[in-house]
Amino acid sequence: MNAFNEEIAKIFKVAPISFNYYVSSYSGEIVRLIGYDYMSKIYISG
Repeated sequence: MNAFNEEIAKIFKVAPISFNYYVSSYSGEIVRLIGYDYMSKIYISG
């Protein structure tokens, strides 16, 4: 994903957008790492 970000930034001659990537097998682990319950903000289709 970061390679795509850098490629697009180069095309448009702008600075790449800064992202924080979190990878985990369990959503609870991510909540513990970042201190924010992101699950309530995610759209889950029915």
